[in-house]
Amino acid sequence: MPQNMTRRLTAWTPAFVADVVADVLNSGESAGLYRAATLAAQDHRIPAATVWRWVASATGIETVSLPPGLLVCRLCAHPMVLVDLPEQEPCYTCRSACPRRPLLASQISTLIAEAMLQRVPHLVPRGRTHDAALYAPGIIRRITVGTTPTDLRITWHPAPRRLYRPDLTTRQRLDLARQRMDAGDITDALGLLETGLLQIDPRRAGATARDETTANAAVLYAQLLLTTHHAPTAITWAAYGHRSLRNLRGDHPTTCHALKVLAAAHRHAGRTSQAADLYAELAAHLHRMLGPRAQPTIAAHATHALLLFDSGDCLTARQLLADTLATHKAQRPGHPDGPRMQHELERMRRHCLNNKHRHPAGADA
Repeated sequence: MPQNMTRRLTAWTPAFVADVVADVLNSGESAGLYRAATLAAQDHRIPAATVWRWVASATGIETVSLPPGLLVCRLCAHPMVLVDLPEQEPCYTCRSACPRRPLLASQISTLIAEAMLQRVPHLVPRGRTHDAALYAPGIIRRITVGTTPTDLRITWHPAPRRLYRPDLTTRQRLDLARQRMDAGDITDALGLLETGLLQIDPRRAGATARDETTANAAVLYAQLLLTTHHAPTAITWAAYGHRSLRNLRGDHPTTCHALKVLAAAHRHAGRTSQAADLYAELAAHLHRMLGPRAQPTIAAHATHALLLFDSGDCLTARQLLADTLATHKAQRPGHPDGPRMQHELERMRRHCLNNKHRHPAGADA
């Protein structure tokens, strides 16, 4: 490794690591967590893998860590950061401007576990009391730490929730939720994702995920909510996931998938006009990415036409569906979607005829 791309290990003090992690978390809101970590590595001349390891330790719900913002320093009023350096015990500390000395993470974890088992023992699963602190994010809203580790002020959630497998990383949680969904275990998949997304408020204006994995978890959560008929909540999470992926990836298949889930959520909620606009946007994205004759593009146009019809724009709907049907027949003659689209087009025509709409003759021929 070039000499100018690293720092002496002695420079990696807990306060220095806390500064780097805090900077990454702050800029990660807009730039995305991976890009922010890479830029921080370049600025400080540290290997990017090292910075990412620091950030991952601080943001994951691991054995002794707590999500950012849960543990707050009473001296400087800033969130404390978990620092896990080689050959040192993990500790919580603040940025270098704070005079606080680092606190051993194991000691903090023990104190939190004792408080939880004393107040809410029923929310810690049987057999998991040895790592009860893992369940803190579902039970505790905030912990402020005074001058000593034992000086803790705990704010409890008014409606605590039992967490589901809090030992998993976000990637492990997303992969397992997909497996559970494929196996038909929707309840298990929902529990996995709800635990991972517990600290996020998707309704906050402009809120975005710091990383792609979290954004994809939000989109999958929205999909699962649709299967359980919770369309309004699904809209909120799908919008958050789509906004995040658009910020992180731009025009990308994952972004298009999130847009499709968002459009479907609006449709399930009966928000026909909004769903029509979103399907039009989806069709435009697919047109650019896959071409006008690709099956996903054709499907998006057909759904857009149905929603236009349901929102009262029957002539535009008929013209769009007729054009889509013609493209589909030319590309896939004999495909079962063709008769279905033809049936919908005839239904639209009968509707206009029965209601004596004065559309131009042959408008959708």
